[in-house]
Amino acid sequence: MRGSGEEAVRTGFRTGCASRQVGGHDGSVSAAGLVRLARTTPAAVLVAGSAPPPPWAAGWRPHDLPALPGLAGYRAYLAPSAHAAPPPAP
Repeated sequence: MRGSGEEAVRTGFRTGCASRQVGGHDGSVSAAGLVRLARTTPAAVLVAGSAPPPPWAAGWRPHDLPALPGLAGYRAYLAPSAHAAPPPAP
């Protein structure tokens, strides 16, 4: 999965996913490029608290994230290409 947002690099590293930023010091893709990528590659954008997703991800599915040390209250907005993981085996 590819992620974007304020904590994308740290969260991507912890989950074994790539991260891309649409701005800031680590800007590596445009919003349009991320939307194109998300059509075929599972992608998410991370937002803090009650912040809305960016306009280009407004139709993506929200998913609350479990709290990580020093990282609580974040949500991921999942692109249509991102599918839910199967439940763990008993």
